[in-house]
Amino acid sequence: VMTHNMKQFVIDGNKCVLNRPALDQRVDDAAFEENEVYAIDIVVSTGDGKARVVDEKQTTVFKRALNVEYSLKMKSSRTILSDVDKKYPCMPFPLRKLLAASTSSKFGLVECLQHGLLHAYPVLWEKDGELVAHIKSTVLLMRNGSDRITTSP
Repeated sequence: VMTHNMKQFVIDGNKCVLNRPALDQRVDDAAFEENEVYAIDIVVSTGDGKARVVDEKQTTVFKRALNVEYSLKMKSSRTILSDVDKKYPCMPFPLRKLLAASTSSKFGLVECLQHGLLHAYPVLWEKDGELVAHIKSTVLLMRNGSDRITTSP
């Protein structure tokens, strides 16, 4: 899980901070600057603290990949992508909202994912019987200190 800077309509910016550095992850060095906005991601668990992705088929939250274009073949795929572009052009959305508003099948979603038109937000798992919580907060960096814009539940 990483903390990212944010801009208008961009929630995963190019400046990243690793919350828990790992050998397989690398980010470029960057300095915090005045008037920047960051999304602080925190993941906690009742287990040993090593939440992991088990199966990406469990994902229920997606985001449109703004820089990817592809001509979809299936009508259901085009319908789903059209709904995403109208209702959720740059923000994450839950699958239930998309499928409730559209009569298209999940097959359309699969084609959109295969061609990189949508990004899936993974579900994090811990050992059986353990709980995982993902908390996100938005912070604005000001000259006289930081200001938390959103609060956690």
